[in-house]
Amino acid sequence: MSEDEVFALLASTVFALTGAVRWYKPLLTVTSLGGGGLLRTMLFFAPPLGLSALGWVLTTHAAREVREGPEYVLLFMLAGAAWMGLAAAGMRLVDVSFRDDAIENRNPASVAVACGAVWGAMLCFAGSNAGEGETIWTTFFPAGVSTGLLWCLCFVLACGSGVADAVSIDRDTASGLRLAGLLIASGIILGRAAAGDWHGAGNCLADMGRIGWPAGALTVVALIAQWRLGPTPQKPKGNVLGLGVAPALAFVGIAVGYVLFLGKRA
Repeated sequence: MSEDEVFALLASTVFALTGAVRWYKPLLTVTSLGGGGLLRTMLFFAPPLGLSALGWVLTTHAAREVREGPEYVLLFMLAGAAWMGLAAAGMRLVDVSFRDDAIENRNPASVAVACGAVWGAMLCFAGSNAGEGETIWTTFFPAGVSTGLLWCLCFVLACGSGVADAVSIDRDTASGLRLAGLLIASGIILGRAAAGDWHGAGNCLADMGRIGWPAGALTVVALIAQWRLGPTPQKPKGNVLGLGVAPALAFVGIAVGYVLFLGKRA
């Protein structure tokens, strides 16, 4: 491994361990998390599920050197773990705290957002690993761009719709599920935009716009949905199944359908 790769391995290890401690320490030490064990179980298995998806990409769709080099699989698995840790911290962009809201305040809406955040970011990172590239930076560059766009879209939604207050203050599970669905759907689309052989930073950025634009369209839909379906003083709690689960699944279904439609043509 080159000096850059060794540095990336060490940095990824540090960030991955830090993220794991910040995620699992409150999860294992705070005993007040409610939900009959379901919320705790969701949070406990969210990172391993994300890493499982990444592992599949690394062993089937990554560059040949990565597929044939266990040290590179380890490097990108650790980087993926670090990526999810950063995503959990990024929840602050929408004024939602993993520890305070999801754990200590036993807020199921925040639990949904936490799972959506780590999975959405992981999908961006996993997609960036698909295809051939000359160096590890041809993975980290599209991963950074796609994840940055993911959080920009999330921030736009939060600023324009009041979803952060609906999640952290009103504890509206339906709003949390819709936001989680958008994060996952956007991660699928932007991860697909980040995938493919490396042909330069310019082409990478062009692909983000050419392939990733439906993530922006879904954000607009989510914004309108939050205006129309979000909690009000007259109706402080939305129907979780009809106003939360169904829209979230619709977002994800549209994203999956779009990626399947693209196939290998894009």
